[in-house]
Amino acid sequence: MGSGVVISALPRISNDIGLEEGFLLWTASYYAPAAGCLLLIFGAVADVVGAKLVWVTGSFLYVIFTVAVGFSKTGVHWQIILFRTFLGIAISMCLPTAVSLITNTLPQGTWRNIAFASNGMGQPLGYSVGLHVRSNNYRHD
Repeated sequence: MGSGVVISALPRISNDIGLEEGFLLWTASYYAPAAGCLLLIFGAVADVVGAKLVWVTGSFLYVIFTVAVGFSKTGVHWQIILFRTFLGIAISMCLPTAVSLITNTLPQGTWRNIAFASNGMGQPLGYSVGLHVRSNNYRHD
């Protein structure tokens, strides 16, 4: 949901923190490579130290950096880009461990299938809701 909100809010973010036009898409773009490049690494770390610990750590960091993005109100454009990059790193801790937790917690069958379907549905649904919520709020600003 956060990525959907960021995409639709980029013009407002640009105005509020004085982000240069050349850096506008960097705010949204750095999240995905940071997340994608570290999935396998954090999956391997989770195999060693435990999926639950890595998931909880990633979730905690995600909350911290989400709040940090919200407080990025200065004209320092690198601040918001850096926090969005750290959000990508934090979510890369959560994604592979969520799959591991589902696999190791639920027995094969209907409930595991529902859990995997819900896990897979979360990102596109959240992104769409984020776009919708932000676009509706943007009209009222």
